Amino acid sequence: MPSNEMSQPLEQSAGSLDVAQSTSEVTVVIPTRNEAENIKPLVDRLLAAFSASGACTPSVDILFVDDSDDSTIAAILAICDSAGEGVAMVHRAKGHRPGGLAGATLVGLECARTPLVIVMDADLQHPPEVCPGLLETMAGASHPDIAIATRYAPGGSSAGLSRFYRVVASRIATKLAQHAAPESLRAISDPMSGFFALRMTSIDLQRVKPRGFKILVELLIHNSDAVVSEYAYDFALRHSGTSKATLLQGGHFLRQVWGVRAARRRARKFKRAA
Repeated sequence: MPSNEMSQPLEQSAGSLDVAQSTSEVTVVIPTRNEAENIKPLVDRLLAAFSASGACTPSVDILFVDDSDDSTIAAILAICDSAGEGVAMVHRAKGHRPGGLAGATLVGLECARTPLVIVMDADLQHPPEVCPGLLETMAGASHPDIAIATRYAPGGSSAGLSRFYRVVASRIATKLAQHAAPESLRAISDPMSGFFALRMTSIDLQRVKPRGFKILVELLIHNSDAVVSEYAYDFALRHSGTSKATLLQGGHFLRQVWGVRAARRRARKFKRAA
């Protein structure tokens, strides 16, 4: 696992997964912050989900990108030791965690060397059993570049948000994002999703500068030609720990949306001047 080629300093890396030499088909990138009690059930359910998906089960790597200050590091290290090949972690040093959860996700995407990547949270609100369905969507007739697990398409559910104010906040954030970049996001039912699959050869990461915890919005805006499909799922209750969504993260998102609107206006003025 490379530790000096990243854009952020890494305090430690672990596991037998050598991303530079990986021959797997899929990397599951999981950004983590203080999720110690969720790590083992998450990995157990992920491995079981892929094993149960039949004869065409893809070879899968699991890559944690960790920003924790608690025992999450030890929990991931224990999984790396027991799981054998295919599970690894990079831990970003305290004071060197730009972009928050979205920044950690970008580190994982930069590390991945497989054709397909799935991004998901560690709190089990993104059920691991959905991952094979996302891969089936990627293999579908439209051959999408991005497959989004959505709470808001027919057949999906946001019941795991549990508190009414979180449901309202999620809906408002979705509408704000769609209003800020209608060309890229209007047709996307859940641009705030943190659960999605990417075809890496079709995705440009160079212009993505994530802040807070919503990276999909930027990926969609900066890859506006990407073919996108959606896969409805039930957003589950958190397994353990507490939500990382805070007023500060909401402020980061509003600045992100404002930046998108400003960039679009500058682009229109430039076109008119030309």
